[in-house]
Amino acid sequence: MKSILVPVGQQDCRSSLMLAAEVAKHLGSLIEGIPLREPPVPSVDWGMGSAFVIEEPAPDDDHVEAEARTQFLAAMAAGGVSVSAGPPPAGGAAAIWNETKPIGNHGLGRLARAFSLTCIPHPARRPNAMATFEAALFESGGPIMMAPNDCPIRVGGCYALAWNGSDETARTLTFAMPLLRQAARLVILADESGQFASPSGGQIRRKLALEGIEADLRLLPEGSVMSGKTILEAAEAEGCDILIKGAYTQSRLRQIIFGGATQHILGNARMPLFMAH
Repeated sequence: MKSILVPVGQQDCRSSLMLAAEVAKHLGSLIEGIPLREPPVPSVDWGMGSAFVIEEPAPDDDHVEAEARTQFLAAMAAGGVSVSAGPPPAGGAAAIWNETKPIGNHGLGRLARAFSLTCIPHPARRPNAMATFEAALFESGGPIMMAPNDCPIRVGGCYALAWNGSDETARTLTFAMPLLRQAARLVILADESGQFASPSGGQIRRKLALEGIEADLRLLPEGSVMSGKTILEAAEAEGCDILIKGAYTQSRLRQIIFGGATQHILGNARMPLFMAH
């Protein structure tokens, strides 16, 4: 996980930038920052007995790039990551700024395929941020990380893996292996309900043990590993610093309409998240 992409828009991206800095320092990675063009947020006004939508004009690309670059450089300085033009020093982290025109969300999804990890702003309660989250999640072909604003960020401590037996979670586990090899502790949250007729938490624990990764197994009540509330409560009770989970292992449309584990976790997590689809 030696290459990390971080899109920087006009909104406050400190959480994703600081998370990228901590991961890079832990794994000796190169961070590449890139300006993100965020669409204007429409507002509703009233007049002549009817409502109409007003869209603020989008700022020009030079202004977006300059603001994003300033935010990136300040965050890297605060996070203790040097900005340079070359690869990271042996065993250390470095960062570069991509001086290009701002890209949109679909461009971000495509560019992210050239990186091991994409750190994005947390989508909760942020206008238009859900579109950035979905582009990185569904179009990158790789994992993403995000952190709620002002949450503690500790990389290399205790991680929780929410194992529900799905192919999305199996893929996420594979992507997370470089992080897991450096973790102080790993807790597998699972139940034995046979979701997706897939391997049990015990079998995943054995798989990881054969890879040299020891893990504790915490069995939850039957079926509750599909509950975002239960997953978060269990991860917090175990003192975990990061939650690893497959995203939208149930239908995305179903979760939007009826709710689901991913939707609940995005809205309520107080720790960084590592996800893939």
